[in-house]
Amino acid sequence: MKKKLAYFFMLVIIVSTVAFIFIKKQQSEKSKMVLLKNSNNELQLKIDENQGEIDNLNTEIEELRERLDKAEEKNLEDLKIIDGLVLIEDIDSSIIIDLRYATANNFTGQVIYKEDICALNFETAVKLKKANESLKKLGYKIKILDGYRPKYAQKIFWSICPDTRYVANPATGDSHNTGCAVDVTLVDLEGNEIEMPSEFDDFSTKASRNNNEVTDVAKNNVDILTEAMVDAGFKTITTEWWHYNDVDIAKYQHKDAELKEFLE
Repeated sequence: MKKKLAYFFMLVIIVSTVAFIFIKKQQSEKSKMVLLKNSNNELQLKIDENQGEIDNLNTEIEELRERLDKAEEKNLEDLKIIDGLVLIEDIDSSIIIDLRYATANNFTGQVIYKEDICALNFETAVKLKKANESLKKLGYKIKILDGYRPKYAQKIFWSICPDTRYVANPATGDSHNTGCAVDVTLVDLEGNEIEMPSEFDDFSTKASRNNNEVTDVAKNNVDILTEAMVDAGFKTITTEWWHYNDVDIAKYQHKDAELKEFLE
């Protein structure tokens, strides 16, 4: 009998303890809900008090967007476009231009281009700007060595180096003739060239992307350039680390534009 009473009182204690814990938990949850409700009310009150400022800020942001859109439209209207081509400096003036074939500093040793004008298809130029913007965040800029190439220049190159690994047959045309190909290298923000796998127009295995005999610095630099260009919408070729084609190049035809019209 005593054992049964002991078990009974023990059971009462356990049930009472569980009930107490349950009640406390419920009270705690209610308190949290009250606090949360009060916090929400206070937050809403603050929002209501500052709604005017918020509305004014939203209006200013919208007006700024409209001004930027109008400025961009105006710039496009004023942009000189010849046969789909635009000047690089009109799209991104921070890109450094070193048009090698407008000088004697190239594999031919002579001036090839009639005009020192660097142009690209508009869409390709915009992609190059995107690549340059991402590189500037890393402390670099793009130097462009060649862009659109007139057909007469392609014939000269072929007569000097009839090797399809490096120069396309003018009968079929070169990617540069479309305005969708660029030869570029990296410079620092002051315009100083940095180490790359080879010199520009090095027609040897040194220029190949499969060349493993390069320094770690040169490999890292070309990898940085490649990543930025590919992310912006370009693709590489194997034989020349500096050459990139617009991924949409197949949409464009070879052209023989009169670049001197940009000077008029």
